[in-house]
Amino acid sequence: MSNSIAAAKRRRAGVIEQQQPPPPPLATQQGQPGGVPTSRLTLPQIITLFDSRISKLENSAPAVAQSSAADDEKNESIAAYVEEMDHKFNLLVEEITTLKDIVLKLQSFTMEVNKMLVDERIQIMSEFEGPDSKKVSAGTGLTLETVELQTDE
Repeated sequence: MSNSIAAAKRRRAGVIEQQQPPPPPLATQQGQPGGVPTSRLTLPQIITLFDSRISKLENSAPAVAQSSAADDEKNESIAAYVEEMDHKFNLLVEEITTLKDIVLKLQSFTMEVNKMLVDERIQIMSEFEGPDSKKVSAGTGLTLETVELQTDE
């Protein structure tokens, strides 16, 4: 639309402009049985065609470089995130292993204390043992027999 407005202004101003004929359409080679193209490109048309193709490639090259740089930054950030998560996972594994060892030591200590208490109880019960009372087992088995206590009546 701006071209038509500019052309109207030129006509009103009386400027006579040489009309440039539109460039001939690019040759489309239609396959004939003999393989001879219907029209050929002139040397300036070929140069113009190659120039436009090169310009398009040059203009698209920085965009590709920028997108690949952005992809590299994304890959680096993802790699850093994965590395951080791996480090945190290893810390959690170490903490869980430490907690497991602590629980096992606590269980062992509790079992030892319970065994000592049972042994002391057996020893105390054997001290109060009378002639008619049943024997309390003080061996490695932790089973206790009932004890009958005699009263002085």
